Amino acid sequence: MSLEEQPTAFDALRALDRMGRAHPLDLTVDEGGESEWYGVAVRFSGRHFLLPMHEVAEVMPCPPLTPVPHTRDWVKGVANVRGTLIPVIDLDGFFAQGPANMSHLTRIVIMRAGEVVAGLLVDEVLGLRPCARGGWLAQVPGGLPSDLARCIAGVFQREDGDWPVFRPMRLVRDPRFMRVAA
Repeated sequence: MSLEEQPTAFDALRALDRMGRAHPLDLTVDEGGESEWYGVAVRFSGRHFLLPMHEVAEVMPCPPLTPVPHTRDWVKGVANVRGTLIPVIDLDGFFAQGPANMSHLTRIVIMRAGEVVAGLLVDEVLGLRPCARGGWLAQVPGGLPSDLARCIAGVFQREDGDWPVFRPMRLVRDPRFMRVAA
């Protein structure tokens, strides 16, 4: 094999990335016979939600944002995250709940849905929440706006209430999400 035909370190990393995306980890934890699912608990649009851990790459305080001209109001700008520009989406604005209320609790949830990476602006991140798989209901709770309801996979019933599971992958599939030009 010639030097030109040998894979580079970048090629090896790209192959690892493809393998990881093709075979995502099952994040089920089995402790003492009880199977649990873990989600990242967030609050936006005046409600709390769980995001699947495998769709969350990182959670961070809101960094300085650079506005992007001629985009919709819900595109808050781009953030430079360790040299990578990440578009930041205001979920309250996207779901027509008005602009997000920025506070010291506001966070950016960096989501990865297939090839799409974006920062989701949320009012607050509440931490990880374990959910017993027996508490899963594959239904959408009432009272949600229809476009938000389409992003809900179901609900986990917990001692502290019902927690809808918000799927960033479903958000990416919404045709409006990729049409950011104003």
